[in-house]
Amino acid sequence: MKAKWKYHICRVLLLLAGVSLTGCAGKKDEESAETYWILNGDLRTYGEQGVFYQENGYLHFMDAASGLDVTVCDKPECSHSRAECPAYFEGRVHGAFWEGDKLYLLTDYGADRFGELYLYEASVDGEDRKRIAELGEAQHVFHAVFTEQYIVFSYWNQYDANMRELSQDQIGVRLYDRGTGKCRDILNREGWNARTYQLDLVGDEIYVSCFYYNLTAEEVLAHETDQDYMRQHLKHELLRSDVEGKEIVSLLEGISDTAEVQAVCEAGVFYNADGRLHLLDAETGVSRDIGESMMGYPSFSEKGSLFGVYDSDTGETSYYLYETEKEELHLITKMQGCIPAIVFEKVFYAYDYHTDDGNGVLAFCRTGDFFKGKTDGFIRFEE
Repeated sequence: MKAKWKYHICRVLLLLAGVSLTGCAGKKDEESAETYWILNGDLRTYGEQGVFYQENGYLHFMDAASGLDVTVCDKPECSHSRAECPAYFEGRVHGAFWEGDKLYLLTDYGADRFGELYLYEASVDGEDRKRIAELGEAQHVFHAVFTEQYIVFSYWNQYDANMRELSQDQIGVRLYDRGTGKCRDILNREGWNARTYQLDLVGDEIYVSCFYYNLTAEEVLAHETDQDYMRQHLKHELLRSDVEGKEIVSLLEGISDTAEVQAVCEAGVFYNADGRLHLLDAETGVSRDIGESMMGYPSFSEKGSLFGVYDSDTGETSYYLYETEKEELHLITKMQGCIPAIVFEKVFYAYDYHTDDGNGVLAFCRTGDFFKGKTDGFIRFEE
């Protein structure tokens, strides 16, 4: 069984009503467009070239070639004051990506009211900004995928037009077609504490994971101490859709509600249940045991899916690679104090906690080196 397309799920702990659940992420196939950037849950936009993020209003870029963390400003002797620095935006930059000699921004910069979202184009140093698309109402952006053809993002709205809190949270997935300039909703859900926890776009298929309670705020207030009642109304969906939003398929059919999904591929769904990692075959609907329960990490490499097992006694995490062609797991390495963020074909990003204050800092190494067990080559980004 050989998977042509692979989609990898990032495990997310959701401490709602005492339940731990997972969310999803994906990978890029070699035949897809060269532009491929991921806005992840840590509010950073990752690509093979580096990482964009906004801090105190200023847009930064962590360059995976040089290891430098730089302000997106090319003006000589710039004081980086708000008035003159092209890296400063009076608005939230939810995501940014670099394509050719242009910088593209998913932002509410220049919005007249809270929740308006736009796509901006600028020079790579942040100057010559122009609004090129209106992307509708999206008060909070969770995740996004940027390719040459599409921009797909998940959002969360919690207020109405008068800024009154909605009785139920609104979440959704929206797609912007860069060729036609058209924007359309792919998925909408409403519920208490509704969230989307990852999404991916590969070819013309969108994958999204979402959680919500099928309850109003009043019902939650009346039953907040009744854990069984809350669990009965907790909805977890892992869905696949075409880019038109017309064919939406659930990928959780045949899997227990208590199972924790870790990874999805054309071959099926990896999930933890009863202390073991299983693979549910997409064609037969039959599950097979893969190994002990493991945590999945967002991986975009042809080499396979990345999993980890934490040992509380030693403080080490054992990292395993599931090779799709061989249909087997093998141990890569054991490591302390580093948590994978995103794995691309060439660059491996991780949070390094070997710091004096114990706060993790983003670092990177070559993916090929990590998969060979070389874990001493992580480079921290330097300002």
